[in-house]
Amino acid sequence: MYIQNEYIPVPINKSLSIKKEHRLTVIKRLSYTAFSITWKALLYAFILTIANVII
Repeated sequence: MYIQNEYIPVPINKSLSIKKEHRLTVIKRLSYTAFSITWKALLYAFILTIANVII
């Protein structure tokens, strides 16, 4: 039985692939931080709006 393996290209320069992975890690971390700050800011704004209506 013959099993055909997929061709996986090997990067010529490993430092380029490491830089690319690092860049993706930084982008993921920044997007997570931005999302975290955004939902907290929206929550605080909502709470302050409700407090302003009550008072």
